[in-house]
Amino acid sequence: MAKVSFCIITHNTRDFLRDCLDSIYKNVKGVGFEIFVLDNASTDGTSEMLKSDYPGVELIVNDKNMACGGVARNTLLKRVTTDYAVNLDSDTIVHENAMEHLVRFAEDHGEAGIICPRLQYLDGSHQYSVRRFPGPIELICRRLEGKFSKSERMKRYYFLDRDLTQVQEVDYGIGACHFIRMKALREIGMYDEKIFYGTEDMEVCARMKKAGHKVIYVPEATITHREQRISKKGIFKSARNFRLFFHLVKSNIYVQLKYGFFRAVPRVP
Repeated sequence: MAKVSFCIITHNTRDFLRDCLDSIYKNVKGVGFEIFVLDNASTDGTSEMLKSDYPGVELIVNDKNMACGGVARNTLLKRVTTDYAVNLDSDTIVHENAMEHLVRFAEDHGEAGIICPRLQYLDGSHQYSVRRFPGPIELICRRLEGKFSKSERMKRYYFLDRDLTQVQEVDYGIGACHFIRMKALREIGMYDEKIFYGTEDMEVCARMKKAGHKVIYVPEATITHREQRISKKGIFKSARNFRLFFHLVKSNIYVQLKYGFFRAVPRVP
């Protein structure tokens, strides 16, 4: 019987998605699972590849790109009947025993609404994926990483003042991999469908914490993440990149205002 549901959104990432799915089938051994994939109107043969090579995957096909915001997330999560869901980016690789660690931790820690694994780049270096809730200054500095990434303020934002080899509570983790307790998610409500792209991970973590659940970082579980962030591809390289960047700015403002700049949300010191 499945215990975990993998929920993956893809748009023209066929080869990355293949690596992701292969890693799940190869490395998730001690946990029953099912896989849902939402194809956001890909034109690279993603759906055809899934139908021919991964018949066990439940495929949902959109006729237009809904990005990875609330509507797309909820399209998958509403199909989940297992205890836990894993929102997983298509450019990730699941390591051996990662899911077993996450399930075990969730079973032993009922206060955890969302669990964030350790993310790393392809070369094995650490990815700073768990963070404190940002203010406007942190959001601006993120766009100017080369100049401000080593400031004390940004070190705090990226949890560089903490020992990231240890399990600990965090404010939020990026949505490349969220291990979600479905009972807690149903209690607080699904993802905010006003968010089209970029901050749905921050918003759902804030809502979890406000409801009394915890967001916890568990470094024993490792996921490789290629990180296809728009700001690293170049905002002005294509109309699509610029459009997604616009949605990112808009959703950041929306979440900041929704939570009063996070003053009303329990925060990590």
